Amino acid sequence: MKLSTVAALILIVLAGTSGREGTTVAAAPVGDWPTYGGPLAGDRYSPLAQITTANVSRLRQVCAFDAPEAVNFQSGLVAVDGVLYFTLFNNTYAVDGATCRQVWKHTRAEPDTFLMVNRGVAYSDGRVFRGTGDAHVVAINA
Repeated sequence: MKLSTVAALILIVLAGTSGREGTTVAAAPVGDWPTYGGPLAGDRYSPLAQITTANVSRLRQVCAFDAPEAVNFQSGLVAVDGVLYFTLFNNTYAVDGATCRQVWKHTRAEPDTFLMVNRGVAYSDGRVFRGTGDAHVVAINA
C-alpha cells in the first residue's frame, strides 16, 4: 500500500470519528508533548513557565542517552508523563526523562531505505504510534 493511501485512510478514519456524538479528545496534561507539534492543536506552544529569560543561562545537562545504532537522528521527541519517546530507523525508544534510563525499546525489522531514518512518534490513549519505511503504522503499548 502506498504511503499516500495510508495517509488518506488515516484521514478518513479521523474524519469519520470526529463528528460522533460523545466523542471527545481530551487535552494533554500540562507539560506533556504528545505529538510532533506539541499539543493536539499542533501549535508548538507550551504554557510552562519554569524556564525564563532570567534563568535560561543556568540550565545544565543532567543526563544523556546514547542509543547503540549508528544512524541519522531525525526524530521529533514526544514527552508524556515524564517519559520521552523517539525513533531511530526501525527502533522505537522510551526513556525516563529525569534519569535517561531506557524504559523499553521496540524493534520492527523492515527493509533498508535510502536515508535509514524515521521522523518520530505520536502518543494517544496509552499507545505510541510510528510510521515505517514500508508504509505501515505501528501502535506500541506505552
